[in-house]
Amino acid sequence: MISSRDELDLVASSEVKENPDLYLQDPRPSMLRDYLDPKLHTVMRVHRRLRQISVRLEIEENYVPAL
Repeated sequence: MISSRDELDLVASSEVKENPDLYLQDPRPSMLRDYLDPKLHTVMRVHRRLRQISVRLEIEENYVPAL
């Protein structure tokens, strides 16, 4: 983990070095651990649904002349 801009200069790419505020001031992207943190997500009540799945098998038989 980088704790200062001096350390950033040592490990960052040239693109980050040219515009560090773009990378350092914006919030970080969501991570999996964010979805598991109870402070960061809300469980909502929704209407329960049932799903019905129909599967059909259709066979078509054709005859063609044999050579």
